[in-house]
Amino acid sequence: MGDMETVGDVLEFAIGREAEAAEFYMAMAGRMTDHTMQTFFEGLVTQELEHKSKLELEVMKEGIVAKTVGTLPEVSSEGFVVDPDTVAEQMDYTEALGLAIKKEKRSFRLYARLSGLVTEEEMSETLLSLAEEEARHMAALEEQYKHAVMEQE
Repeated sequence: MGDMETVGDVLEFAIGREAEAAEFYMAMAGRMTDHTMQTFFEGLVTQELEHKSKLELEVMKEGIVAKTVGTLPEVSSEGFVVDPDTVAEQMDYTEALGLAIKKEKRSFRLYARLSGLVTEEEMSETLLSLAEEEARHMAALEEQYKHAVMEQE
């Protein structure tokens, strides 16, 4: 049995993940000396907060107008949470980008999986839309990672 049993559990978990992602990217922006990279991470903060708002809207709809879909027995947070101890203060730029890529990949997988588990079409579409946005974040971070690695060579 998963540790997330209802749509509400799933949404609350996802909201927490988006808040953590925004905090992570804000910390990364604060560590950047290059203005372009600082702006890049600040943009990710804005996008993650927008994701959080979309999910919070789904919570309101779940509580007010949407039907509860019962249990989701195969959903677990395992594999989707990044251990905070892995975010070291001494992490260099490429390590931070690598961690960010992993975070976005986990978020993509989570939202893609959840979109297929919920029965409300609108909520499924919201989750699928978030999965697509996380995939775009991942692609942008991978591009930054490639540039960073090439500069080190």
